[in-house]
Amino acid sequence: MSPQDRLSAILWSASLRGFPPYGGDDPVVSFTESRPGGLAYLIREKSWAPWGIVLDRDSVFALGGGPVWYVRGDMWDEVIASGLASVRSWFVRLQPGESEWLHEREWRVPTERLELSTLRVRAVIVGDPHWTPETRTELCSAGVSEVPGPCRMLA
Repeated sequence: MSPQDRLSAILWSASLRGFPPYGGDDPVVSFTESRPGGLAYLIREKSWAPWGIVLDRDSVFALGGGPVWYVRGDMWDEVIASGLASVRSWFVRLQPGESEWLHEREWRVPTERLELSTLRVRAVIVGDPHWTPETRTELCSAGVSEVPGPCRMLA
């Protein structure tokens, strides 16, 4: 799915879907806490697509969100084996030169879905000034499954 289609689906469904993070089993909704300069770096240097939703950090925190917990690579096996399964979705392995994620400034909310109405949306980042969200019919006919309701009738 293209970044534009994903943003359209989020806007039409008014929700964010959670997925298991790399190496994890439980779904999370992930965010970046990057400031404008950090976002510019992610877009230019890390080739992130310039599409997204800017949320108020306190509203994410109020729903159980927070920063991920970076674990040193040489401590990873020990931490994973420690029986902390209930908080496993918060862990991110950090190994300089091999597994480096600090630039993401990642936050997570352990959940399958977050309704946008429960968050304070501050802005929408759009990578094309001429872009408009796809209509529900266009998204459904393109097979975008995140759009609730009418897709089942259109397909």
